[in-house]
Amino acid sequence: MRLIPDDGDKVPTFKQLGFIPEQIRLLNVMLRRPEGKIVLSGPTGSGKSTTLRSACRVYLDDNQGRHLLTIEDPLEGQILGATQTPIICDKSDEEAVKLAWSRAISSAMRLDPDAIMEGEMRDLVSMMSTTYAAQTGHIVLTTLHTNSALGIPERMITMGMNADLICDAQLLIGMISQRLVPTLCPSCRIPWEKRVPELSEDDRAYLERHCNKDSLCSTDNIWFRNPHGCSDCNHDVIINGRKRGEIGKGLTGRTVIAEVIEPDNRLFQILKTRGKVAARKYWLENMHGISRVEHLLRRINEGLVDPLEADRIIPLDEDERLSIDDA
Repeated sequence: MRLIPDDGDKVPTFKQLGFIPEQIRLLNVMLRRPEGKIVLSGPTGSGKSTTLRSACRVYLDDNQGRHLLTIEDPLEGQILGATQTPIICDKSDEEAVKLAWSRAISSAMRLDPDAIMEGEMRDLVSMMSTTYAAQTGHIVLTTLHTNSALGIPERMITMGMNADLICDAQLLIGMISQRLVPTLCPSCRIPWEKRVPELSEDDRAYLERHCNKDSLCSTDNIWFRNPHGCSDCNHDVIINGRKRGEIGKGLTGRTVIAEVIEPDNRLFQILKTRGKVAARKYWLENMHGISRVEHLLRRINEGLVDPLEADRIIPLDEDERLSIDDA
């Protein structure tokens, strides 16, 4: 069972979620567009629904009087000022679920919204419906299960969408990929100089190679998790009046690590003709893209994140492995 707090008047901002200023500027630009589709990707549990709610909040705050309609299964938290629509059907019947989504999107269009938030593009029908909405003067916010921002068009194509239709910077105006990494307790985190004697030679060499990046990150600024925690971060788990364990143990929460792309047609042309690796190189070098490793290194340098904990979620050598000399 998934418990979602009723915090409709306290939706976190992009900054509170963990996005950095350059990414927030891009997100705000996307949400000011008159039409187009913004797709957020990531695995289950990566915080996509919360980021969608934050995007809806920004849209409503910046566009007073505009009508935002959501289609969700289930409703994942209140969005004050939006018309929120749950999917009601027999959830054990896959065909009934598909039909319910299709009908909900068709009904939404008849209500003449300015923006539509669809919780997830789960099949070709929902992709086509949101594409039609984006083509007819609406902002559409939605999610897709894929492992990278540049993998969004590829995933949509493999699910049946036409490549020329999808790879259009007027239609697909935003591609975002995110993960959540645990944040350190500031009261008991362990500094580099104290932890480094306990590291294996391989771990030390790995961190020294990937966490010393000019002005971006230095091992001197690295902090590690205290596995025992402290009174500030440890919390008892009480079940039926009895203590069953502890949570926290050196961690206080999670923060977003993301890639945010506002594509142009040159990027899409490279993606179609030369593939993701070349497109990634163009995005990083010509569009001043910030990879999720760079985003992560900033948080490591701030002492917010344990590099070894984060490496299990976002490998620190990812940029090196995905790079090419010529594209």
